[in-house]
Amino acid sequence: MSVMMHSVDEVTEMGCCGCFGFSFARKPKKEIRPNRGYGNSWSHEPLLQQEAEEVEDDGFDSGDIIDTGSEDDEVCHSPVKRYQEILMERAQNGLICREIPVKETHKVVRTEDEDGNKMVNEYVREHKIGAGSYGKVVLYRSCTDGKHYAIKAFHKSHLSKMRVAPSETAMGDVLREECPLFLPLSFNLPFVSIMKMLCHPNIVNLVEVIDDPETDNFYMVLEYVEGKWVCEDSGPPCVLEENKARLYLRDIVSGLMYLHSHNIIHGDIKPDNLLVSAAGKVKIGDFSVSQVFEDDNDKLRRSPGTPVFTAPECCVGDRYHGKCADTWAVGVTLYCMILGKYPFLGETLQDTYDKIVNNPIILPDDMNPLLKNLLEGLLCKGLHDDVALTCLARASRSDYASLSCLNARFNSLVKSGYLYELRRRISVVEHWVYMVCDPRGWEAFDPFRKKWLRLPKIPCDDCFNYADKESLAVGSELLVFGRELFDFAIWKYSLIQNNWEKCEGMNHRRCLFGSGSLGSISIVAGGSDKNGNVLKSAELYDSLTGTWEILPNMHSPRRLCSGFFMDGKFYVIGGMTNPTDSLTCGEEFDLQTRKWRKIEGMYPNVNRAAQAPPLVAVVNNQLYAVEYLTNMVKKYDKKNNSWEVLGRLPVRADSSNGWGLAFKACGEELLVVGGNRGPEGEAIILSSWAPKSGCKDGTLDWKVIGLKEHSGVFVYNCAVMGC
Repeated sequence: MSVMMHSVDEVTEMGCCGCFGFSFARKPKKEIRPNRGYGNSWSHEPLLQQEAEEVEDDGFDSGDIIDTGSEDDEVCHSPVKRYQEILMERAQNGLICREIPVKETHKVVRTEDEDGNKMVNEYVREHKIGAGSYGKVVLYRSCTDGKHYAIKAFHKSHLSKMRVAPSETAMGDVLREECPLFLPLSFNLPFVSIMKMLCHPNIVNLVEVIDDPETDNFYMVLEYVEGKWVCEDSGPPCVLEENKARLYLRDIVSGLMYLHSHNIIHGDIKPDNLLVSAAGKVKIGDFSVSQVFEDDNDKLRRSPGTPVFTAPECCVGDRYHGKCADTWAVGVTLYCMILGKYPFLGETLQDTYDKIVNNPIILPDDMNPLLKNLLEGLLCKGLHDDVALTCLARASRSDYASLSCLNARFNSLVKSGYLYELRRRISVVEHWVYMVCDPRGWEAFDPFRKKWLRLPKIPCDDCFNYADKESLAVGSELLVFGRELFDFAIWKYSLIQNNWEKCEGMNHRRCLFGSGSLGSISIVAGGSDKNGNVLKSAELYDSLTGTWEILPNMHSPRRLCSGFFMDGKFYVIGGMTNPTDSLTCGEEFDLQTRKWRKIEGMYPNVNRAAQAPPLVAVVNNQLYAVEYLTNMVKKYDKKNNSWEVLGRLPVRADSSNGWGLAFKACGEELLVVGGNRGPEGEAIILSSWAPKSGCKDGTLDWKVIGLKEHSGVFVYNCAVMGC
């Protein structure tokens, strides 16, 4: 989200439900309170939806309504008035708005057209779409604009007589006010007031309200979504292909984010209330049990609409956070879409609630691990905070931006950096590739999901923008080194904040240096100062404090060198002491003793002024390098201080003396990023090889993991961030 398997918004913007505000101190075996007024022998159908039997009269149910209230019921203090006050305040302050207001009609004219089709005002009936406890939905065509609309019809007398138990549905909030029969009902129906203010591409739009105070008729004219439900029918849901489910989830969460950002709870998220347009866009419908709340501390008491989609805290009668209940329902919906069944379904209502509260979620062993993490997070329950946060930390960070929009607590966890710190402590790492290959700026590539993301533009001056730059990823930061008009400068990108800021400069500012990172620290060594002097100084950067520390000097000054960490120590190899003299020795820095050790002949390849610094990478504490002239990958033998040729690169490095090519470690694989010109144009290709797979007859099994078309063939900067 994406979300999930391949993400949510972009879903939207899902990890552990507990971190969306669930109560983790829940007792797993708390006695379950059954719904009052009903037996304990429900069939599966009522567990799946609360709709009553259909009736033939347009939109109206008939039959006895049972008052299930009791003198012992908890006293409610005018919830409708409270709703009205909140909604009115939000409308007056412009917190929810729409460009085209809902049309208000206070006269109902029921006639027939020349073909004998029933009409309500300008709308001609075509056929019934569906029915529920509170009314029927019928397809009508407007004589005015020729468009189709879905009209939901009610009997006001039916609604005003209904009373439901406090543990059943939020519709009780509507009915606890004794409103006169023939007053405009829309004023007393919170869900109508809510829909009047909503306008979002992933929410079914309310077009008109027809409410005649002199009749018992009440109509809601809704946008007609000419498509299908996410999962057709009310029986066992269908199984969707993973990518389609991901796209559906993105739209669901996008709409839900909009609602939650305006303090609105849907209360009945489920496949039957999710409509898919002909263009494949999901729209959330049926707001009959929706509610508004004042802030994130406002807890609700009445359960959401459909039992099998009910969150655990609702089953045990606890007060609950509405956002969390909606998020749980999203998890159940995703489970249904992927597996074609319900995660918790019993023979009776009591049995279903018991399973929701106490049973673990069961997922196939061969499920996509990211999808599995997402579902386990969404449907986690009864976890203490530390366990829940650990589950969330293990979710893909691709979903963090989307998920932070769902809940204030989750947003705080992401923005504070706590989750990344927790990931570091439990050794959970995802490697992303950050690069610049065209003037539009930095981009990030998620190798697992094959997803490209564009970073914000660096707010630097033109001099820095067009000058040569070097880059380094450390912790959750990306450092970009370059030159401004009068001196060197460093810009820092924060993954946590998703922004750039000027970084504190080094004590000895430089360029063309060797560098490497290990966790939250990095070391830069050698290079040239702004006057062209070759340096032998080194400095350590701590990303947790944002400070630079001067280290002891190396034995030899060098520029155009490369650095890396191996076996917990920092190394510098290659480089030149002046425009004509190259260095074949390497140097090792021990962070414990804080001393440098010179290693003669560690890099026998001779650098020339026109050549790029050595292209080196370390995978599982094994050093690899690229020999430019032969386009070969070599492996370093620590014991014998020698190099072994393995096989060819997937792209050429000799034509540009190693410039414009990236050779990096990406987790347990070697990554090569280079350009290619073909009949269809220029492209940047990302190829990877896992050393543990070995090589056969001098051939390395390079796999293309990413492609960036129409981006030139030169990689200006590249860094791999693991966090």
